[in-house]
Amino acid sequence: MRGVVEMIRDVAARQPGRAAGATLADVLEVVRGRDAESGLGKIALLVWAEALRSPAIATRFKAMLTQMRAGFAEVVGEGRGNVPADAMAAALASVVPGFILQLALLGPEAVDGVPEAVRSLWPS
Repeated sequence: MRGVVEMIRDVAARQPGRAAGATLADVLEVVRGRDAESGLGKIALLVWAEALRSPAIATRFKAMLTQMRAGFAEVVGEGRGNVPADAMAAALASVVPGFILQLALLGPEAVDGVPEAVRSLWPS
């Protein structure tokens, strides 16, 4: 997941103004690729469950989520209308765990087309 966070920050730095949907779609494609390589989805579910019992794991996981949200906040910039960037970043970051859950429990075919759907939901 650190690689995903780094990718979000890299996009924000190198491609300012890029559509949030395009960035999120790229994140989902990276997650899907890493799941195919190493079973990331199932490992993530185990880590999330263990974070409920282990303060040390919970602390690391919270830090990773905070960094992910900060990266998405950089991508969205100042937000849209009366919606602040932090709230938009939280919404974008919420998509990633749902994608991972479906990937782990239902398999890769269950998330076919999701990156494209995200691109069209948040085109600019």
